[in-house]
Amino acid sequence: MSCDYWGENTRLVIRSHERLRHPFSLTVFEERLYWTDWDHEGVLTANKFTGNDFKTVMNGVSGPMTVRVYHEMAQPDHPNKCAGHECQHMCLPRAHLHVPKNLFISLFFLVSHRLSLKARLPGMRTKSLELFVVFLRDRAFLSDWGRHLVKSVDSSQVY
Repeated sequence: MSCDYWGENTRLVIRSHERLRHPFSLTVFEERLYWTDWDHEGVLTANKFTGNDFKTVMNGVSGPMTVRVYHEMAQPDHPNKCAGHECQHMCLPRAHLHVPKNLFISLFFLVSHRLSLKARLPGMRTKSLELFVVFLRDRAFLSDWGRHLVKSVDSSQVY
């Protein structure tokens, strides 16, 4: 189904048991719909206006979950804090955090060569939090079991 900004003027875009067996997550970018499908075991796409031009973007992924589009047009402009620094780690910027006393700080994860992340806040005295990373093509999935979270990162866009 498609609709306007106010949720009105709905219309059917795709109706096909062959193409939509078990869709799970959906995103839109430019003129394309992208969705994950558990029965197709992958990520699929079609034209968002007509439902035509159906394509498989990625297949062979068992139980695919969330799909997101990462493109420079959809990303905020942010300075590369690693530019000019030659180290063995890769910094992944994270949003500003609200901490006590109305202070805002930036948190950076450092990726080690052992496929784990260590997060440390400025002035943190306790042991750093370790997060494990699993790579799937150009996607990195980060797990924070202490907070019961799994996050995904487009590793091809990280510098």
